[in-house]
Amino acid sequence: MDKLISEATQCLLCKNPRCKKNCPVSTPIPEIIQLFKENQIEKAGKILFYNNPLSAICAVVCAHENQCSGNCVKGIKGDPVAFYEIEKYISTHYLIEVPFQKPDTVLEDRIAIVGSQPVLPLPLSLL
Repeated sequence: MDKLISEATQCLLCKNPRCKKNCPVSTPIPEIIQLFKENQIEKAGKILFYNNPLSAICAVVCAHENQCSGNCVKGIKGDPVAFYEIEKYISTHYLIEVPFQKPDTVLEDRIAIVGSQPVLPLPLSLL
């Protein structure tokens, strides 16, 4: 956790963040980092999952060196901010800590999409 806080404090919270601009899903990286620094992890997780329901996966498999980290201003003269590590922590924490609720109404019809994989249930409040 100390390493992540150190990473977060390295962020310059740019007004025109190149990291966000080069993110394929336009993750609001400076806002997420600011919330993380303020220990508002649940709020940051909600924003991440509203923006990208697969943020926990993207934090692991996304090509950061070509997108957010590769375009970080700090990377010009040193090491870029490792946002993907912060995103992974927030996303994992959010999945574990936030209770997902089953909808009150259940559809009687069921469908299956061949070739699909299970999708994480999202709270209705995020839709």
